[in-house]
Amino acid sequence: ERALMERKYSTLNPFDIASKLALTCEKLEAQTKSYNALELAIEAIETASANLRNTIAPEIRSLANKYIDTITEGKYNSVSVSDSLELSMSEDGFSYNIDSFSTGTKDAAYLSLRLSLLLLLDTEEIAPLLMDETLAMIDDKRAKKLLCMLYEHSKDKGQCILFSCHDREARLCREENIAFSMIEM
Repeated sequence: ERALMERKYSTLNPFDIASKLALTCEKLEAQTKSYNALELAIEAIETASANLRNTIAPEIRSLANKYIDTITEGKYNSVSVSDSLELSMSEDGFSYNIDSFSTGTKDAAYLSLRLSLLLLLDTEEIAPLLMDETLAMIDDKRAKKLLCMLYEHSKDKGQCILFSCHDREARLCREENIAFSMIEM
């Protein structure tokens, strides 16, 4: 008798079970819609990523290769970015991770990519190129080449602002007859 009484109070009313089942089904339907939307978004992002890799990435790579070849006078002529966004450069037919190069060479490679991206932006207003001590670790010979490239970019494509705590860049610009404006603080 006691077991029957416990069973009576622990057993749910069939009407309560039906309402909980209906509520659970509603939650499942909402979660299924959300899951399907996420699947669709993932598919769209993967398609856009593939299109980017197949169309714009080769253009960026081509421009970056041209820049790094010019900066290094042919010593390095290839800059690559993997799908996992790791940067590498080629030397003597072998590809090396960017971390195996000097800081100045790394800076030159990253600047080559930045310039390439800026040139490929299809916007009404051209974004300014802002740099802080970007040329600090680059030797004078390569810095001159980079300053010439930046000058050409600023002449044709947009504004270039270079922050520096010393006057080396100004001296190199004067040596290369590069027009610039300098603000000292």
